[in-house]
Amino acid sequence: MNLQGDQDGLRAWLARAVQAGASDLHLSAGQPPWLRVHGTLAPLATEPIDAPALQHLLKPWVDAAEGGMAARQLQQSQAC
Repeated sequence: MNLQGDQDGLRAWLARAVQAGASDLHLSAGQPPWLRVHGTLAPLATEPIDAPALQHLLKPWVDAAEGGMAARQLQQSQAC
């Protein structure tokens, strides 16, 4: 199953993490996704994620986080 760079793939990895009782999903370029279950890291049975695919996969999350941070900063500056 090739889930590289695909939001549905990220959802599938997160669903597998929940099913496994994992506390973390680790994503790193050049590695397959890893789950931390009871303190032990275990790779998911998928292909390694290359850097461009990882950037594409995480871009919506980073953009949303940056947008939220910018909005908070704007609200704080207007409150002063």
